[in-house]
Amino acid sequence: MRYGIDCDGVIADFHKGFARVANKLWPGRIAPGDEYPSDWEWASRGFDPDEVIRVKEEIAKIPNWWCSLPAIGHNVGAIFRHRLRYPEDEIFYVTARRTDQVAGMPMMHQSQRWIDMCGIGGLGTAVIVMDGDNKVQLYKELAVDGAVDDDPNQVKLLSAGYLLSTPWNTDASQGKWRVKDLDEFFERVGRSK
Repeated sequence: MRYGIDCDGVIADFHKGFARVANKLWPGRIAPGDEYPSDWEWASRGFDPDEVIRVKEEIAKIPNWWCSLPAIGHNVGAIFRHRLRYPEDEIFYVTARRTDQVAGMPMMHQSQRWIDMCGIGGLGTAVIVMDGDNKVQLYKELAVDGAVDDDPNQVKLLSAGYLLSTPWNTDASQGKWRVKDLDEFFERVGRSK
C-alpha cells in the first residue's frame, strides 16, 4: 500500500516551534500548553497578521530550524509501528514549506534529516517538499491508497483523503474522512482495501 502523510501539524509540531520563536521575540507571549491556536492565523492567541509574518521571518533566519521541531510522538509512533508490521508499504512524507525562506541546509535535507531522526525514514519512504499548496494533485499522481493532512483543502477532494483532527481545523466538515490520530488513519485505510 502507498500512503501520503503531511509533516507539519501531523507528525512535526510546527506550533510548538512557532511558539518558541514568538516567545523569543516577545517573551512570555505564548504560555506553555497554549501553543495550539483554534485557527490557522493565530488570531485566537492574540496575533495580528503582521506579527505572524514577523515570526515566520525570524524562523527563516534560524539555521536548520525545521530540524528542531518536536515530533508529535503518538503519530510518529504509529508510523514506526506500521513500518515494522508492513515494511513493504510505501510512505510519502509531503510538506509545503517555502524553500526560498530557509537558513542552513536546503529544505529537502532538513526534512529528510528530521524524518531520519524520528526513526521513520529509510527504504520505502520518500520526502517531497513542495513550494505550492496543492497536494491533492500530487497525491493523485502518486496513486496513494490514503493521504492524511491537517489542512482540509489538501485531502477533501480525495476519495482516500483523511483530515487529522486538530484544534485549528475544528470548523472543517465532520465527514467520514476525519481521524483522531495516525493509528486510526492506518486502520481506516487498511479497512478500505
